[in-house]
Amino acid sequence: MANQTYHKTHTKASLLEHFYDFVVESDTAHPVLGTRCHLWIGRCGTAGYGQFHNETGHPVEATRWLWEQGHGPIPEGLLVLHKCDIRSCVNGDHLFLGNYADNAADMVNKGRSNHGPKHPNAKLSAEDAVRMKTLMKEGMSPKEAAILFGLTTRHAYSIRNGSRWQCLSTEGRIGFQGAQF
Repeated sequence: MANQTYHKTHTKASLLEHFYDFVVESDTAHPVLGTRCHLWIGRCGTAGYGQFHNETGHPVEATRWLWEQGHGPIPEGLLVLHKCDIRSCVNGDHLFLGNYADNAADMVNKGRSNHGPKHPNAKLSAEDAVRMKTLMKEGMSPKEAAILFGLTTRHAYSIRNGSRWQCLSTEGRIGFQGAQF
C-alpha cells in the first residue's frame, strides 16, 4: 500500500522524472541505429524487461509505460518492440509497436532465430539440407535420401514437403523471410 500512496502523490511530470531515476545512457552508440541505448537499471521481470510501478502502483513493463506517456494507450494485441534488440533499452527512438507476428519476423530478419542450421537439434548442415532436397527433387526417394544422410524417412519427407527446413528456398539457397543463415 505504501507504494501505491507514493505514486498517487506524484504528478505525471514527477513520475516521469522518477522513471528516469532508473535509466542510464549506454557508453557507446548502437552500431546500426547510431544513437545510444537508454538502459533500465531498475527492477526487471523474469524475461529481462524492465518493470516500473505506474500511477496506481501496479508493476508494468517499463517500455510500455514510457510508450504510453508519449503516444497514448497501446492498442490491444500490440507489443512494444526494440529496434536495437536490447531488452533493457527504454530509448523511445529505439522502440516501435508491432504484433506477435511482427516480433517473430523481426527476430528472424535480424538472424536471432533458431531456424535451420542454428537450431540446437539440427541433424544436417545447411549445405547437406540443400543437397538432400535437390536430390529428392531430381528423383531420389525420401527413403533413399534418409539412408544417405542418416535420418528417418519421416524426416526426409518433412524436408521434401517443406515442414522442416522451411528456410530452404526453391533455388536451393538458404534464407527465411529475407534472413541469411
